[in-house]
Amino acid sequence: MLDLFKVELETNTEVLNKELLALETNPEDPEKINALMRASHSLKGAAKILQLDPFVKLSHVMEDVFVSVQEKKYAIDPDSIDVLLSGVDLFAKCSIIEDRLIPQWIEENLKEIDKAALKIEKLLVKKPAKKTKKEITNSKEVKKPQVVINNSKEIEEKIPGAIENEDMDYSMVALFKIELENQTGILNKGLLTLENDQGSLDEVEQLMRASHSIKGAARILGFDSIVNVAHLMEDYFVGLQEGKVKILTSHIDTLLSGVDIFTSLSEKDVKEIDKWLKENKDEIARMTLSLSGLFEVVDSEEKQHEISPNATGQIQSSDGVAEKHSTGKLKKENEEIEGDRILRVSSESLNKLVGLAGESLVDSRRLHGYINELSKIKNSQSELSKLIEKIYDVVSSEKIGFRIEDFLVEAQNKILELKNINSTFISDFEIFTGKSANLSNRLYREVLMSRMRPFEEGVNDFPRMVRDLGRQLNKKVQLFIEGSSTKVDRDILEKLKAPLTHLIRNAVDHGIESGSERISAGKSEEGILKLEATHRAGMLYITLQDDGGGLNIENIKRKIIEKNYVTEDMASELSDSEVTDFLFLPGFSTSQKVTEISGRGVGLDVVQNMIQEVGGIVRVESKYKQGTTFTLQLPITLSVVRTLIMDVSGEPYAIPLTRIDYAIKIRFDKINSIEGKQFFEYNKEKIGIIKASQILGRQDTKSELKYLNVVVVSDRVNKFGLIVDKFLGERDLVVHRLDPRLGKVKDISAASILEDGEPVLIFDIEDLVKSIEDILSGKHLSKVKGISKSMDSLGRKKILVVDDSITVREVEKKLLESYGYEVQVAVNGMDGWNAVRGSHFDLIISDIDMPRMNGFEFVTLVRKNEKSHDIPVIIVSYKDREEDKLKGMEAGANYYLTKSSFHDDTFIDAVKDLIGEPEN
Repeated sequence: MLDLFKVELETNTEVLNKELLALETNPEDPEKINALMRASHSLKGAAKILQLDPFVKLSHVMEDVFVSVQEKKYAIDPDSIDVLLSGVDLFAKCSIIEDRLIPQWIEENLKEIDKAALKIEKLLVKKPAKKTKKEITNSKEVKKPQVVINNSKEIEEKIPGAIENEDMDYSMVALFKIELENQTGILNKGLLTLENDQGSLDEVEQLMRASHSIKGAARILGFDSIVNVAHLMEDYFVGLQEGKVKILTSHIDTLLSGVDIFTSLSEKDVKEIDKWLKENKDEIARMTLSLSGLFEVVDSEEKQHEISPNATGQIQSSDGVAEKHSTGKLKKENEEIEGDRILRVSSESLNKLVGLAGESLVDSRRLHGYINELSKIKNSQSELSKLIEKIYDVVSSEKIGFRIEDFLVEAQNKILELKNINSTFISDFEIFTGKSANLSNRLYREVLMSRMRPFEEGVNDFPRMVRDLGRQLNKKVQLFIEGSSTKVDRDILEKLKAPLTHLIRNAVDHGIESGSERISAGKSEEGILKLEATHRAGMLYITLQDDGGGLNIENIKRKIIEKNYVTEDMASELSDSEVTDFLFLPGFSTSQKVTEISGRGVGLDVVQNMIQEVGGIVRVESKYKQGTTFTLQLPITLSVVRTLIMDVSGEPYAIPLTRIDYAIKIRFDKINSIEGKQFFEYNKEKIGIIKASQILGRQDTKSELKYLNVVVVSDRVNKFGLIVDKFLGERDLVVHRLDPRLGKVKDISAASILEDGEPVLIFDIEDLVKSIEDILSGKHLSKVKGISKSMDSLGRKKILVVDDSITVREVEKKLLESYGYEVQVAVNGMDGWNAVRGSHFDLIISDIDMPRMNGFEFVTLVRKNEKSHDIPVIIVSYKDREEDKLKGMEAGANYYLTKSSFHDDTFIDAVKDLIGEPEN
């Protein structure tokens, strides 16, 4: 039962959140109110079935609010939406908890639930809709919904006996959680829409339906506290529909607080609901009272902004002047297409299905090989038939005898018969092969589509988040989401939430200016955020654009200098794109203070790591005082990748097309050389080249070619040309992840199988570019003509420099080389670890804050490895705290220096102390 309740929570919480946000801008939309009412009613019913009284009460009071809105007994406002959302948040929190832990979660959060219910209930008590004299004379008295609120002791006594029953069907609770998630999304969106004065009766209807659904679901499970909250919300929306309630900003806050309870509940595991309801019973009770307060008569002299839906669906402000919004138009714009039925499939099962479909696709392509073999048989038969004809001619002319002639005729007839059978078989087999390939393709596409989810599912929480952040920072911010129906791979969608959250929070906090600053700059007081998802050229593009102040390049440069990443002279030479690249470094932040919202310097680092993890790239463009745009380029799915297949030393390798800048054939005479490094020029850009065979450690081909096949790849800093033997064409490859027991295979990310069954390895471009940089910096570059590697480095001590800052790497490299040491560089801990395992070093110099593997982890691995545990290690970092130094020394460092040591002899003295002079 609890797993069903969790499903109910998830579903209705999403509806509540979505529709409450929408209701905030469209407070008169009846569809929004109905949706909210249904969601809260469903939650109430589901909670009641499991006797989760706190949730019953919470959903009940929310439902009462929505009903009152629908009946126009209560006018919702942003403040009341806040209150309701706080209730929804509790449902949302509960929905993410493991099913069996929901009762425990409820018990732990019972006080918070009671508090949310009390706040929502107070909404109806304190702020009912205003009435004109005519309304007071002609209409019946609006009665406050009668909501039974159990005291804490009663709730505590009632819940354990029901929820902790071993015979309880948690599958129903799981469905309830799904209902909560869906309805909470509707409530959040609807309430935000109402708050922005863009609502209509249709949206209020959705809100009412959502709260009603939660109420019904909670009632079925016996969650009386949720029933109460949802019921009050439903009554509020009904009152809003009937014009008996007017929306106030405080109402929106209260309603949102109620929705927050639903949200918190939906995030809990089904077996934690009992504990959560117990711990939050006081909050739910307070939310119930707050929702009840929404129905109290609002003083006629109150000057808060109000929105009241009238019978025509127009929005009427407190002065009685109707805004010119067409009900029909709004309805068309906001109406939602009823979705298909959803079947919950385990991730493991779906992944196996994808694998089977991929193998089916590969096997179907191998049928073409059988056709070719049969064609060879057919040709052989034709040749045999011609040969027998010649024998027949010879025998006939010599008049050997009629019996031999008969045998030859019979043999010839048999061959003709076999030839006809073979021809028919080949024809039928070709038809079968075509149908089989088509069926396999359809199967595979359908299976892939089953992994795809609409972009909207991953960003439902963002409008609410932007709304809350805006109120917290006293900024007016509106988020517009475009491409909601764009299909995104489920795994990518899950990974997107954290980085997009960081980007949006940074945009609201740092990007969007305050209202006064925007007005002074000639902008509208309200800041605009636009989040868009589109498919272009087989890729998923996600852009986040704001119209805020943009990036101040000079401020970023000053921060870079302060952190000792570069000197002032170096900073002055950096281009704008190079400067913005520093934003993606771990721990880098331009914020002057650390707040709850931002300033810790982890956002863009998280974004870049996630994008690299799925094989994508991120770009940032900004115009000072005009705004900033972040563009995420990602594969549409992680299961299939479009690649360029290449031959390297007789074996196939693949590179994803998304990571190829371009592929080109260049004449050998176009190759130039500077300081022993070869390059070619293309579009006024010098591109260094290297043989793929050298990177892979394969034997070089000796064939002399007039043209070189070059694939140009790059990361955020470097761009190189990779020389391959042949281009074998483009292929869609089914991605097979490498066995984890292999560890990180250098330069390789995955594998696949070609049509003929031959395995192919897929390059890891980030690793590949780093390997190229290592070879170039180590002076072991093989030239295209096959010249042997340089002997200059023999006899010198070799140092590995590991730092993710290209500037710091170059400073350390040049400083060490000026003293005569041989230097190899690595761009992060993982890259350094690969280098340590593949080469010998006399000394390792490492930074701390690096992506993929930090310095502490890297040094720990070096010390644990038998081959490298005796190599001296120097940690060089801008961190100078004693705890950092102690941690570095405990990890195994011999020296811990700050980057200011470059300015005197401290750094070189430490190097010489550990390994002596550069010559062996």
